[in-house]
This record gives sequence, structure tokens and C-alpha cells, in this order.
Amino acid sequence: MRRIADLRSPADHPDRGAVLIEAAIIMPLLLLVVFGILEYGLLFRTNLTLSESTRAGARVAVAQPRTPGYEMAAADAVSGSLASAGIPDNAIEELIIYKANPNTGNHVSGGAPESCTVTCYRFRWDGATQRFVVKSDSPDWPALSQSACGAESQTDYLGVFVRARHDFVSGFFADSQTLRERTVMRLEPLPLTDTCRPT
Repeated sequence: MRRIADLRSPADHPDRGAVLIEAAIIMPLLLLVVFGILEYGLLFRTNLTLSESTRAGARVAVAQPRTPGYEMAAADAVSGSLASAGIPDNAIEELIIYKANPNTGNHVSGGAPESCTVTCYRFRWDGATQRFVVKSDSPDWPALSQSACGAESQTDYLGVFVRARHDFVSGFFADSQTLRERTVMRLEPLPLTDTCRPT
């Protein structure tokens, strides 16, 4: 004896087609949300990596006030942080170490770090060596010109700025986005002697 359920016609189940239509509508939205979480999660990860790299460079630089070669030590700290995080070589664009205004974080001249033409060092990324190298046309900020005396009003602030590009995986939202991060710290004060004064 056949069950009663088997005797009913497909017309008795009108909700079957509705489920397929609902799935067809919701699935693209669900995929969009999932890809959005993935894409922006990776973007925030890259941004945090850049932020950490600028802090690493600034910590090294401010611990060596008026010490020749401080800029290369800072650049190497930034390089190490970026290389260990796996940022693609072609995504890293520029590093700038500059004399900073502590109130704005910009260059002491008033402009953004990228516009500095004095009292700064500009670096480019060398993928072969996995480190930053000074650009041939870079300005400079000689170590012995730094003010690093005891009083805060007499001590320079140093900024470390990194610019890199983040490439999106899916391309749903954009192809890429340029990220800029900077850290500003005060130079560690030296004993108040004549060797501390700027030359």
C-alpha cells in the first residue's frame, strides 16, 4: 500500500521553488560579506605591520641621538620588521626618517613627511637585499646637528614614515590601496654637556 505522502503531486509543495530563489538571492550577499571580512582583515593586518615597523625604527633611532649611522640602524629595524611579516617586495614603496613636529607628527617645516627636502633621509626598498637603501637624491639630517639635551624644549623629535601598497585578493572592492604609517618619538636626552649642543 503506497503511503499517502507519495500520492501527492508536486503542486502540493509550492515552497520548494521559493527555497531555491531565496538561496540564489542570499548566496551572493553571503559571499560578499565573507570576502569583505577576508579582504579587510588582510588590509588591517598589513596596516598593523607597517605601524609596528615604524615603531621599531623609531625606538632604535631615538636611542642613538647624535650618533652617526643612526638612520641606517633605524632603516634596518624597519626592514627586518617588514621582511619577517612577509610584505611583498613590490608593495613596499618608501621609508622616510625625519625631524618631526611633536604636535602634528609632520615634518618640522610643516608639510607631510613625503614632502621633506631638508632634515630627513629618504629610502627605497631593495628587494634583492630585503632592506632599505638611501636614495641617491636624499636630503640628510646629520647626527651631530640633532638637539638632544635634557629639557624637552631643547630636544628634537624624530619621525619614521613608511608608505606601502596593499593589493586586494579578490578585486571585489578595489585593486589596491596605499597605506601610510608614521611614528614620532622624542630623542633620548643626553647628559647636559657641550657635546649635546647642536653644531
